[in-house]
Amino acid sequence: MLLLHDLGEIYAGDTCAYDDAGKSDSYERELASLNKTLSTLPAEQAAEFLSVWKEFEAGVTAEARYGKIIDALIAPLGYLRTAPENYNPSGLTVERVLAKKAFIKDDAPELWQFTKKIIADSAKKGLYKYGNN
Repeated sequence: MLLLHDLGEIYAGDTCAYDDAGKSDSYERELASLNKTLSTLPAEQAAEFLSVWKEFEAGVTAEARYGKIIDALIAPLGYLRTAPENYNPSGLTVERVLAKKAFIKDDAPELWQFTKKIIADSAKKGLYKYGNN
């Protein structure tokens, strides 16, 4: 499911989670990208993959919600591990990142604790700032 979700970004590109303008049409752009990618497959297989992609995007099933949680953790975890100290070109705040990831606490309280630790560790490294400071 996570791999199929990323197929939608082949031609559309990945839209930053904090890019509200880009997110406004990312579903349509990624769907067009996915359809282009899947057009090389047999119709039945393409339809099955499209169905799984739509399930992930809708986020209704337990599998899709878990997939969205894992997808939401990839960027901040990678950022913490690879970004140099004090690298925050977008000026992201701890509060904004926590708000964007808050959906995790409803379905995975243990992963929410892990998420908060990643964000706190990132702030200590200077990757996110607190409030308006």
